Amino acid sequence: MQVVKPTCAHQLRKSGLTLVSTSPAGPGEGPPLPGPEPHVARTFTSPAPEPDWHDRDAVLADRVEAERPYAGSLGFDEPRVRRSAALEIDRTTDMAASMTNHFVLDDDAWPAGARLHDVRVPTLVLHGTNDPLFPLEHGQALARLIPAAQLVELAGVGHQQPPPERWDVALHALLEHTAGALNRPGTRFSDLLGSSAR
Repeated sequence: MQVVKPTCAHQLRKSGLTLVSTSPAGPGEGPPLPGPEPHVARTFTSPAPEPDWHDRDAVLADRVEAERPYAGSLGFDEPRVRRSAALEIDRTTDMAASMTNHFVLDDDAWPAGARLHDVRVPTLVLHGTNDPLFPLEHGQALARLIPAAQLVELAGVGHQQPPPERWDVALHALLEHTAGALNRPGTRFSDLLGSSAR
């Protein structure tokens, strides 16, 4: 999950956006937003050593521990996170690359002239009320800056995939949001797939 950097050139290829646990983080987009909680900030300033990427058990343990600090007040569901991490490891051809690619991005890059208020597609913002990386104000800012965006706050959720305890809220919002794209007048299914379907 990463910060939102709008790219206006591709807007016509999107029928809608769903933004989960993210941040606007753009220049000139309002007052500064709160930073991560101290226990999360420490994971960046004093990261754990990398596992042996050829040792599945070590990578699995690393993935589970990497997710632990991001849980919200609902608690950390270790068995569920372990199952999800195992699936991730088994389908990924290069775990080392997939876990380190965020850190090779240029933080200073920002599309010239791109502003969130230029986003013109229906946008759903899902954000946990206990997100320790991007506190709730980040999701609120996205919903405020993107015209007609809908914010759905997930009570007790951290910086994580919505846990089963909030699937009723998250899935209902997602189904309503995506059904709206299919039901807009003049929308063809191929439009929803982008230019690759043409």
